Amino acid sequence: MILRIRAVPVLAGTFVLAAGIFGALLPAAAGAASARPAATSATVGINGLCGGVVVAPIPTNLREGHSESNSLRVFRERLDYALVGGVPVDFGALGTYNHPTDLPNPRPIVLGGTRVNSYVLHSDPPGANALVRQHRAATVGFTSDVLGVQVLSGTLNESQAGQLRAPGTQYTNNASGLELAASGLGDFARLVNRRTVAISFKTSSAVDEIRVITKATTATTTGLNGYRMLAADGGVFDFGGQQFYGSTGGRVLNQPVVAGVNTCGNAGYWFVARDGGVFSYGDAVFYGSLGGETLAAPVVGMVATPTGEGYYLVLADGEVRIFGDARSFGDAGHLRLNKPIVGMAVTPSGLGYWLVASDGGIFAYGDARAHFYGSTGNLHLVSPIIGMFAAVDGRGYYLYAADGGMFVLQQRPPYGPQIFEPFYGSAGGAVRGNPIVGARLAADGRGYWFDDSAGLVDAFGPSAPRATPVADMSGVRLFRPMIGMM
Repeated sequence: MILRIRAVPVLAGTFVLAAGIFGALLPAAAGAASARPAATSATVGINGLCGGVVVAPIPTNLREGHSESNSLRVFRERLDYALVGGVPVDFGALGTYNHPTDLPNPRPIVLGGTRVNSYVLHSDPPGANALVRQHRAATVGFTSDVLGVQVLSGTLNESQAGQLRAPGTQYTNNASGLELAASGLGDFARLVNRRTVAISFKTSSAVDEIRVITKATTATTTGLNGYRMLAADGGVFDFGGQQFYGSTGGRVLNQPVVAGVNTCGNAGYWFVARDGGVFSYGDAVFYGSLGGETLAAPVVGMVATPTGEGYYLVLADGEVRIFGDARSFGDAGHLRLNKPIVGMAVTPSGLGYWLVASDGGIFAYGDARAHFYGSTGNLHLVSPIIGMFAAVDGRGYYLYAADGGMFVLQQRPPYGPQIFEPFYGSAGGAVRGNPIVGARLAADGRGYWFDDSAGLVDAFGPSAPRATPVADMSGVRLFRPMIGMM
């Protein structure tokens, strides 16, 4: 069934909904450790993210309870650092590690003298109830090769590993790593390719950490600072640190392209046509498609799993099709819909998802049921909803309309700390010559972009230059119109 909030008067689509209540945000919860100013951006060396993970400057205190968050965070510890002694790691070869015997014995060593960057993925959920466990799944892509990953408590706390800790930051002395089960059905880590690490684990109120050691780099270019625009013929246009890996631009396709998504490492992408045909480029692995099948309704959306090793295709009638490691939690294909489905977003855990219809009605499945924050299904909208994306911590979602209206539905304090400031404005209400066709949330959750069918980009964020400096395709004659952003 569809869940809806109460009816309200006609609105233009430029407001915040908080758990079904209109209003401004309350201040963020107090008690978080302050982050010290970084000499260089926290995003140096990090190229892509999937799941409920965000990049942030490392705080001065990482002990339990001092830097809590509903999200997994990745902090850079060391930059272009020469190891003074060899550092043991749990693995450095491509593969999946979900069983104790999967790890090499003896453990690999990153040799002394090697110049490295080090990053710690840090989990410390709000609250003090150690019995309440949360599932977290995330993937991080880097701009240089991974030399080794520390996932076990003993390796993380090994004496030589201490040199990788950020100077001036207090660390917990009992941080736990992953718990690899003898059955192989517990936590796991995966080195997807030389520059992409995926993890999945359950966490309680205790601090959980995983460390990734990469080859040293000080280059500030990163795909996190930009976006890609996608045209109906599969043409791909890259801005702000993104790279081009190929396209079907200029080719004659059976059906137009309708949606696309970046890989978690941001070194590739998939896009899908109306008939379900899937195209993959760069480090995107092809897991299958619906091309050649007779579909009851056209494909309208595509979204990757938090591990980056699968994807979902959603049809206008609400049917959800899974590929790779994507899991099904139900869909709306059997329901009589008031309006067609136009988009989809996966929860950060990967254990659920939301579907959105063109009237803003939300359908929640899996653990998304526990994170339903309302819909616009009972509102009279100026323009139809065309898509959605989830907040970085999963405690909210954004719906955007063809006129550039942005609707933010989210959990507000005091029910939990937030790391994102959800509403920065919208393009709704402006006179437009071309409809909005896509939107994308900035990697840190602090801003978003819209693009229209002519390739014009609008950016909104906390301060100039807002999400990033704006560059777009406006003024360029396009072979086919834009259909979205990646």
